[in-house]
Amino acid sequence: MPLRPPSTDSTKALPRTSSTPWASWAMVLGLIVVGCCGFGLTTQSLFPTAILAHAPPLCDPHVRQSSGYLDVAPDTSYFYWYFEARHNHATAPLVLWLNGGPVASSLAGLLLENGPCRLDLATLRLATNPHSWTEVANVIWLDQPANVGFSEGPSTAPADIGPNVVVFLIQFLLRHPELRGRPLYIAGESYAGHYVPAIAAAILEAKHNQQMMPSSAFLATLSPVLNLRGILIGNGLTNTKVQAQHELDMVFSNAYNIPLIPTDQLDLVKDLRSESVKLLDLCLIDATVCSNATLAFVALQAQVSAYGNRNPFDIRQDCIGQACLMGLDSVTTFLNDPSVQASLGVHQRSKPYQATNPDVFVHFLADVATNYGPFVESILAANVPVLLYAGDADLRCNWRGVDAWPKELKWAGAHGYLAAPLAPYVVNGVEVGQIRTHSLLTFVRVFHAGHMVPRDQPAVALELLTTFLSQRARLT
Repeated sequence: MPLRPPSTDSTKALPRTSSTPWASWAMVLGLIVVGCCGFGLTTQSLFPTAILAHAPPLCDPHVRQSSGYLDVAPDTSYFYWYFEARHNHATAPLVLWLNGGPVASSLAGLLLENGPCRLDLATLRLATNPHSWTEVANVIWLDQPANVGFSEGPSTAPADIGPNVVVFLIQFLLRHPELRGRPLYIAGESYAGHYVPAIAAAILEAKHNQQMMPSSAFLATLSPVLNLRGILIGNGLTNTKVQAQHELDMVFSNAYNIPLIPTDQLDLVKDLRSESVKLLDLCLIDATVCSNATLAFVALQAQVSAYGNRNPFDIRQDCIGQACLMGLDSVTTFLNDPSVQASLGVHQRSKPYQATNPDVFVHFLADVATNYGPFVESILAANVPVLLYAGDADLRCNWRGVDAWPKELKWAGAHGYLAAPLAPYVVNGVEVGQIRTHSLLTFVRVFHAGHMVPRDQPAVALELLTTFLSQRARLT
């Protein structure tokens, strides 16, 4: 059976990888056949104009790295920056990291969170990050979709995200044959709660479509090439309806005892929540109302964070306006330096780099309201482990909502997961959070962290990754 979300009345609005034209999957399979099946074309692909730039040592000069563009369609090129693992790179797994948005550049994650270098926001200098995820993995930071970060091309429909990233990964592996068959993990945060499940499901769907092709020995090569072994989502937005229902939980009670909304405004915010949830319910039945549901959800989030100048990404901090974006202005300035762009092999551009591109958001307006939980069900059904984690100071994608939506999943381990307690999560003898885990599914609440857990608790984030990559049954 195809690995895809079930077709039911309650998920009519769900974009599926299977809805992508067959030509997209034929393109994916064409890349596999050309690059991986003994035809000798290990450095060429369907798109011979793809550019690969070898980066000079802007960051972590002691490891091999590369950056540049790979074409995912005749008119679309994705930009990436790749670093080998600092240790055991010849056997380390491959991790693909994605920031969310849905308009955010993943280079911000590299420079502010889990990359091998951290950007000093004042001096714009890079310093070694001892808790980089490259301590334990080979990692790609990918700007996608088109027109986000340095990536180029016409704006991408949400349904194209999965197939395009599958094409990118195969293009990348054509140029890094040493990584073929390595355990592959798809990771990200925030709106990557949509991206990551869609991409993982697209990999599984590609395998299914491959099986549907006429019998041929060389079509059996996809499984070892894209060896999907797990997904990780931090403070993700995945099931917007369920998470909207928990939008006010931290208003009523949060670990930091911070008042967020004046008492005389609570009724207004409760009404906004009710309206948002009502429209999100309708979105599940009629996709034409999904854009309105998104606007209602965005209005709810804006109202929840409208009081007291609290940072919606970390309620422990005060901020106003752009200052709430936690360093994105510095990332933008750094990556618009002509010498930095030349080092990275960035194409000459008619417009400057933006860490976020609001022009792309309109193409995802309806998608924001869409439930991607069924993709996660398909991933679990394929015996692929799922790790969800959330900093408990984040208001935008708060930990209570992230803890709630997996309880709605329909999968073989659902009863066991619902029965699992939220237990202490201990690292080196210190309780750093709480964990709920059963079988293939794990949720971790991380104390003293906001929207960007790898930035606020880098050692804890690295421990989560390390343990997950080890495929231990539990993270305790």
